[in-house]
Amino acid sequence: MMGSSFQLNRKVHPKTVGISVSPSTQDLPTHLKYPEFGGTGKDPIWKMNANNLGSDLVHVPDKLGHGTIQAARSMSFEDYQKSFSRNTN
Repeated sequence: MMGSSFQLNRKVHPKTVGISVSPSTQDLPTHLKYPEFGGTGKDPIWKMNANNLGSDLVHVPDKLGHGTIQAARSMSFEDYQKSFSRNTN
């Protein structure tokens, strides 16, 4: 969820919020994994290479098996979304 400052100015900033990520499908909770990965999830998941995020995104690990992909610089939400579309498979 994006914070209140995002809702006011539609900007994302480094070291604030990000998209929740997991290094592998094995680390996902059962309710988020697709059945072919041993889960019950129905929402889409995407694969990204955390070592090749480009200059606009940064991977921030926060605990074992979890992290966030955050903006590397202040940018519009639209630019943040475009950065993801360049990095998903």
